[in-house]
Amino acid sequence: MVIKKYIIFAVAVCFGFSQEFGKNKVQYEQFEWDYIQSQHFDIYFYDGGKPIAEFAASAAEKACQQISDRINFKLNRRISLILYNSHNDFQQTNITLSYLEEGVGGFTEFYKNRIVLPFEGSYSQFRHVLHHEMVHALLNEMMYGGTLQSAIANRIFFQLPLWMNEGLAEFLSLGWDEHSDLVIRDMTTYSRFPKIPELSGYFAYKGGQSVWRFIVQEYGCEKIAEILHNARKYRNVEKSFKRSLGVNLYDLSEDWHAWLREQHWSDAIQRQNVAEIGSKITDHKKWGNFFNIAPAISPDGSMIAFLSDKHEHSDIFLYSVADDRIVRKLVSGGKTAHLEELKWLTPGISWSPDNHRICFAAKSGSQDAIIVKNIQTGKMKRFVLDLDGIFSTAWSPMGEKIAIVGIKNGQSDIYSFHLETEELINLTNDVASEFEPSWSADGLVIVYAHENLTDDISKTNSIGFVRDISTVDVETGTKSLLLTAEGDENFPKFSTDGKNLLYTSDQSGISNLYKFNIAQKTSEPLTNLDGGVFQPSWSRDSNQFVFATFQDGGWDIVRVTDVLSLPTQEEIPITIFRKEDNAGLKLQKSVADKIGSPNLDRVDENPYSDYIFGHDFSVTKDSSQATDEIQSFDENGQWIVKKYKTKFTLDYADAYASYGPRFGFQGSNVFVLSDILGNYQMYLSAELFLNLKNSDYSFVFMNFKNRINFGIGFWHSAHFFLDPPYITRYSQTGIEALVSLPFSKFSRIEVGLNRIAITDDQFVYELSEESLIGTRTVSANPLRLSLIADQVSWGHTGPKDGRRMKFSLVNFPKIAIGDLAFQTFRFDFRQYFSFFREYSFAARLSGAFSQGENAQTFFLGGQSNWINYHFSEDPNYGDAEELYFSDIVTPLRGANYYAQAGNRCFLMNAELRFPFVHFLYLGFPTNILFQNIRGAIFADIGSAWNSENLVLNSSLWKSENEILQGYGTGVRIFLGYFLLKIDAAWTPENSTWSKPKYYFSVGADF
Repeated sequence: MVIKKYIIFAVAVCFGFSQEFGKNKVQYEQFEWDYIQSQHFDIYFYDGGKPIAEFAASAAEKACQQISDRINFKLNRRISLILYNSHNDFQQTNITLSYLEEGVGGFTEFYKNRIVLPFEGSYSQFRHVLHHEMVHALLNEMMYGGTLQSAIANRIFFQLPLWMNEGLAEFLSLGWDEHSDLVIRDMTTYSRFPKIPELSGYFAYKGGQSVWRFIVQEYGCEKIAEILHNARKYRNVEKSFKRSLGVNLYDLSEDWHAWLREQHWSDAIQRQNVAEIGSKITDHKKWGNFFNIAPAISPDGSMIAFLSDKHEHSDIFLYSVADDRIVRKLVSGGKTAHLEELKWLTPGISWSPDNHRICFAAKSGSQDAIIVKNIQTGKMKRFVLDLDGIFSTAWSPMGEKIAIVGIKNGQSDIYSFHLETEELINLTNDVASEFEPSWSADGLVIVYAHENLTDDISKTNSIGFVRDISTVDVETGTKSLLLTAEGDENFPKFSTDGKNLLYTSDQSGISNLYKFNIAQKTSEPLTNLDGGVFQPSWSRDSNQFVFATFQDGGWDIVRVTDVLSLPTQEEIPITIFRKEDNAGLKLQKSVADKIGSPNLDRVDENPYSDYIFGHDFSVTKDSSQATDEIQSFDENGQWIVKKYKTKFTLDYADAYASYGPRFGFQGSNVFVLSDILGNYQMYLSAELFLNLKNSDYSFVFMNFKNRINFGIGFWHSAHFFLDPPYITRYSQTGIEALVSLPFSKFSRIEVGLNRIAITDDQFVYELSEESLIGTRTVSANPLRLSLIADQVSWGHTGPKDGRRMKFSLVNFPKIAIGDLAFQTFRFDFRQYFSFFREYSFAARLSGAFSQGENAQTFFLGGQSNWINYHFSEDPNYGDAEELYFSDIVTPLRGANYYAQAGNRCFLMNAELRFPFVHFLYLGFPTNILFQNIRGAIFADIGSAWNSENLVLNSSLWKSENEILQGYGTGVRIFLGYFLLKIDAAWTPENSTWSKPKYYFSVGADF
C-alpha cells in the first residue's frame, strides 16, 4: 500500500504527485466485521474474534473505571475498540497508514479516539496493552477536549511529554512488575541516571513508569489526578509539578534518583556476577547493539544459534563453541517478504537432532510460517500453516516433528507439526494461553508453560494471571500439571535422563534458574543473577547450557559448561518490589479454592465466562457519562452482535501549509473523512478567494480495503505573479486516477493516469480596473508507471540502514491540439550503511532523461524545502511549461536553485551522519530542551545538460556545463513538529574554495 499523506495529492501536479518511498501495507485478507457494545465501548471484531471481543469488553470497562478513579475524570464519549486476531492481521489495518512493526502491540488514534490492538497469544499481555491504550484515550479527552475542534486547537499548544504520557499508561496498566523492575534496577546499578525531562525512547516508558511509582509512594496516589489537572489548567508541565508537589522536575529527578539508589543498591551486592557461573559469548557494549537473545545450542553442544540486532536488523548468527567466535550470519531478517519478521517478542530457535538444520517461526508474506534452514547448504524451506500466529518452535528428538505455539481464533495452543506429512495436530486445545514447548528425550511428552489465575483479578499488575508448568502426552493429549509455585514459571527443559526439569521462576522478583526433581517434586535455585535468566537452551548430553540475561543496558548470551553441577543457592534474596507485592497480595496458584477447577478441555461459545470476566460486569447507565443507553445482551444473556456498516465521519478539520521555491508558502483548509476502519478515506481542501477560478480546492477518494488500492482525485489551483502593471494568473485543473499494487511490504508497482489543463490569463491594471489582455491553455495527459522498493530502517533524521530504489517512466501522449508530448525516465538508488549504532553513511545515485517535442527540463541545485533560498537565474513565470512541468533536482548544496538546466541530469550524494549533541537544555530566554541534535558531513556532485550538448571522448564524458560540486557539514535539530536542517557548503574554485553558502531547510534527510 502506498504510504504517503494523500493531502499532498490534492494540490500536487501531474506526474510529480507520487514520488515518495515507504514500505507498504498489504491487504492480504478481506475481513467481515461485526461489533458488540458495552456501556462505553463499541468493540469491532471479525471471524473467530468474538471471544477476544467479549474479553475486551469486560476488561475495557474495568480499566475505564480504574483509570477514571485514578485521574479523577469521567469518560464523556464512546470509544471504539478495533480488534485483530493476530499481529499479521493487525498490520493490515488502515486506521493508520504507518507500517506497524512487530514491537507495536497496539495504538490509540487521536482524532476519533479509536483503540486498535491485536491478540498475540496471551490474555494477560492483551489486557495490559488494552489498559495501556485506555489511559491514552482518557488522557486525550481530558487534556485536549471532547470535541474535534477543541482537540486540534489544544494539542497544537500543549502536549504531554512522552515520559509523562507513556509512563503513566504503563503505571496504571501494570502498576509495577518484574520486567520494569529489571530495567530500572539495571539502570540504578550502573548509575545511568537521566533527568526526568531527558527520559526518551524505551526509558520514556519504563523510566516514566518508575517516576509515577515514586510519586505515588512518596506523595500519595491522589497526586496523579492533581498533576494532570494542573497540567490541563496551566498548559505547562513544569508548573503542574511545582504546583502539585512543591518541587520542579530537576529537583524531583534528584529525589527520584536517591529513592532508586535506596531501593536497589543494597540489593545488588547480594547477587551473583555472570562470570561466577559462565562466560558471555556476546558483548552488546562492544558491539553497540541491544538484543542478543533466544540462544539455541545444537544437540552435540558444538554450535549456538541466536537472534541479534548486531547489524541493525533481526538476524540469526551462528557461534562456534570450539572456536569461541561467531562463524557467520545464518539468516537475515526484515529484508525480504519470506523473512519479514523473526518474532523478537516470542522467539524460539531449535536444532534438528542431526545438528544440520535449525527451525524458527517467522512472518512470511500474509501468514506466519515454520522456517527450516540447512546451515551447511544454506537451503531454506518454509511451511505456511493455517494459523493466525506461530511462535516458539521446538524440534522433536526423533526429528520428524516440530512443536509450536499456535494461535487460532483467539486461542493459544501447543501444536505438533509433522515435517513429512505436514499434518498439524492441536495437542492442548484449551482456553489457557500456552508458551515455550520443549520435548522429553523420548519424544513422548511435551512440557510447556501456561497462564493460570490468582485469587485476585483486581490486581493492577497482573489482572489475575500467573504462569505454571504442565505436560501433555503427544499421543493421547492428556495434560498434567507438573509444577506450581509463587510467581511466574517459564522455559521448562527436561534433562536427558528425564529425572530433572530446569525452568525459570521470578518468585524472588528476578527470573532465575531452578532445578525441579520430578520424582521428589522438590525445587532448588541454581542462580542468583541480578540480570535474570531467560530463554535457556540445553544440549542433549546435558553438559552445555546457554541463556539470555539483561545487564548494563542490554541483552547478552551466557554459556555454562555443566549446569547441573552449579551449586544450589541456599536462598535467593527477595527484591524490595516482591516483598511489597507479597505483603499486599497473597499469590494463590489454584483457582479451585475460589471458583472451582475450570475444565481446560472444554471449548464452547463463551469459554471465558467462568474464570476471566463473566457477563456480570456493570452495564447499567452511569448518569455522569454522556453515553447512550446500550442493550448489550439478549434475553439469554448472550452478547448482541451487530453487523458493521460503512459510515463516513469526520476525522479532522485543519489547515495545512507547504513551501516551495516557485510558489512560496501555500495553505489550505483540509477536511478528512473516513469510515471507522479507515478502509475508505476522503480528503477535501479549499482556500476560497473571490471566486472559484481564483481559488484552490480539491477532492480525493481512496479505497484501501483490497490488495489493489486505488484512488481518484480532482483539483484546481490558482497562482498569481505580479509584474506591474501586468498580472499573470495560472489556473490549473486536473483529475487523476491512481492504482497501487504492493507485492510485499518492501516493493510495489504504481500506475497513474492524469488529465491536466493549465490556463494562463494575463491582466493589466489601469486605474484599479482589471482588463484581460490574453489567454493561453496548456494541457497534458501523463501516464505514469513506477516500480518502488524500500528496505530501509530509520534513524533519528532519516534512513540509516538498508536500500531504496525507484524507477519510473512517464509518457505524455499528444491526444489533442495543445497537449504537451514527451517521455521521461527517472531512477533513484539509495544505499545506507549503519555502524557503531549511532553512525550511518548514506549514498545516493539518481538521474533522469527526457525526450520528445516538449522534453522536460531539470533544474539542478539547491536543497529541498530551502527557506533562505536563492536562484542562479529567475524562474520564467511567464512559461507554464517551465513552472508546472519541469523539475527541481536536489540536494546539491553549494549551488543555488537553477544552477544548471537540461533534459538530462545525474546527481550523486554521500553523507556521513553522526550524533552531535544528545541533550541541550537552555534556561534563557526560556526553558527549552533540545534532544538528539545530529551532525552531518556531505558531498554532492551532479550535472544537468541537454542531449545535443553531450561530448564523448576516449576516457570520460563531459558536457557543455561543468560538473557541480558541493562539500560541507551541517546539523539537524528537532523543533516540535518538524526537523530543521542547517548546512554550510563550499565549492571548489580553481585552487581554492568558495565562501560558505548556508542552507536552512526542513524535512527528513534523503
